[in-house]
Amino acid sequence: MKTKEIDMNISDKLKNNRKQAGLTQEKIAQNLHVSRQIISNWGNR
Repeated sequence: MKTKEIDMNISDKLKNNRKQAGLTQEKIAQNLHVSRQIISNWGNR
């Protein structure tokens, strides 16, 4: 599996799990003490 494919799989899993938990990117960012943009970047790889 290529790196790009792995990144996409991880990104998809992060996004799906976040949505299933009913969490926003903003809420996750607050809990991790990072910016919302960082969370967004993780989900858009």
